[in-house]
Amino acid sequence: MMTCTPRVVRSGQPAVFTISGADVKEGTILQLTWFPIRHRSELPYQAPLRQTGIVENGTCQITQTLSGQQEFKLMISTSEGHLAEFRLYSLEESLWSLNPYKGDMHMHSTGSDGVEAPAIVAAKGRKIGLDFMALTDHATYAPSIEAQVAFEGLPLDLALERGEEVHGPGNGVHIIHYGGSESVNTWLHTHPHEIEVAVNASPKHSDERVHREIALSHLTFDRIREVGGVAIFCHPYWQIDEGYHIAEAVTEAILKDHRFDAYEVIGGYWPHEVESNAIQVARFHHEREHGNRFPVVGVSDAHGCDRGLFGWYYTVLFAPSPKLPDVAAAIREFRSVAVEARPNHDPRPVGDFELVLYTLYLHREYFPTHDALCAEEGQWMLAHLEGDANAAQELAKLQGQVAANQALFYGR
Repeated sequence: MMTCTPRVVRSGQPAVFTISGADVKEGTILQLTWFPIRHRSELPYQAPLRQTGIVENGTCQITQTLSGQQEFKLMISTSEGHLAEFRLYSLEESLWSLNPYKGDMHMHSTGSDGVEAPAIVAAKGRKIGLDFMALTDHATYAPSIEAQVAFEGLPLDLALERGEEVHGPGNGVHIIHYGGSESVNTWLHTHPHEIEVAVNASPKHSDERVHREIALSHLTFDRIREVGGVAIFCHPYWQIDEGYHIAEAVTEAILKDHRFDAYEVIGGYWPHEVESNAIQVARFHHEREHGNRFPVVGVSDAHGCDRGLFGWYYTVLFAPSPKLPDVAAAIREFRSVAVEARPNHDPRPVGDFELVLYTLYLHREYFPTHDALCAEEGQWMLAHLEGDANAAQELAKLQGQVAANQALFYGR
């Protein structure tokens, strides 16, 4: 099979492409045509780039400069006809220097109302291609620590963080706490004085419950950041028997002040509930149209790894690493995209336009290989939990393979 590397290059910078693997005779002349998908340049239309190259020692190396932030189609042929096609991407330096990572920051285990134990959820998370994740069980922080302890000392490339779904006293708003150093649930339930101070200081509302939920949500967002975590405003348009889970007046106030770090624009809804995601996306665009811009994430909110939702919804972000400080910075700096990728449906990313285009390309060209590499690691993580004495050694062999694939894909 013919290959081409790199696949993503810096805009306006000469890049050396290596084409190899084809059963082509030495000295064969390859005809290469580069079609810019967006036709973006200083002229109204950017003409295709045409070159020829010669196969030497089984490969053809060619230097080309791709411009604009856009996808390119590379067509390769010989005098005998079409040979291969590749999709490439040209990026500005600031984005090219970052890596794409996939993560889920809202999922459950037997620590609350999930099906599998915390460590199993973590291992299966890596198996489906997650680079970063946390267990966020309802009102409890301990399961996320349990997942970390289960793999302590093992050579993992998965960034497994701590977390919880926060349910403050008297607050029906669900808030995800991702990555902080201590439990915010515990703090809220042991600091009644601070809660009442926050409630009394909050602008009054005619409805006392609305008033309290707004005040407690703001206090929770602030406390999550104080302990080094990422604060996520969850599923505002989840429909329960009597209506939306959160009163519209509460949602209005939270979105207006946006003291959260990210808005859960794509959440873990079953097929019969996807209207809620449509509404959350519509609200996101509505707020942006009126000048209110905030970061977004996608999450599965999965309560089981083998019964749906798990892997259907996630976040793609662009950062130097999948570790907490880089993930937090990527989200706060608008370098995250929420993705809905339900089985038998085309992926639907939501976020900034340029990142949506790029994410669609990566979903097609990069993540299949990335996910296959992650699956190997996830399988050995499961083997470790089953007591396989070889698991640590096998994981050590696999460590760094995702980074190596990134380096090849980006020509670094």
